Amino acid sequence: MTERDTASLLRAALQRRAEDGMQATNTDRELDRLREQMAPVRRRRQLRVALAAVAAVAVIGGGVGLAVAFTSEGNSGTPAPPISPRPTPTTLPAGRLAAGFPIGTFSHPGGIGPTSLQISRNAVALVSGPDGTGRNQLTFVVPDVVIFNVTNTTDCPTPGRYQWSVARGELTLTALSDSCTPRRILLTELPWGPIVKTQTP
Repeated sequence: MTERDTASLLRAALQRRAEDGMQATNTDRELDRLREQMAPVRRRRQLRVALAAVAAVAVIGGGVGLAVAFTSEGNSGTPAPPISPRPTPTTLPAGRLAAGFPIGTFSHPGGIGPTSLQISRNAVALVSGPDGTGRNQLTFVVPDVVIFNVTNTTDCPTPGRYQWSVARGELTLTALSDSCTPRRILLTELPWGPIVKTQTP
């Protein structure tokens, strides 16, 4: 086997590996990153493979030299870790609480007077302040968004979206969008707690 044959086989093997790597990617960003990594690596690999092939051919013989070159080629690179896609948000059915969302009655002295939040197992929340109580049907968008939709009054015709989290025995609600100012103030003014028991899936 001549050096030209060896170089042709190595070039074909490198091209196959590059094509396999590009087919294994699933985003343009990953392809761009692979191309950037392959430019300097390809030059180093070609030099290393050529030197290994020449040395092996001179000492042992053509066939063994080719095997050594392919072995060196196969172990030189570290595969890029796969990119995990972001999970698609899932809206739970009406009347179902998200796992970890607390059940119970919580109260604190708010800035406009005593306020309370009562959450039932069937995903209904009573938001009470000095001006009255709003009954809200809760809808959850997993993992951490809850929608409050008033069902007993026309004061807040548009649902409010909140991000929720539970930490240190308290429920914290952060407004994402809510045009109902009284509800937004009551829900986000202070954390709700202490939580005695949280909902299990």
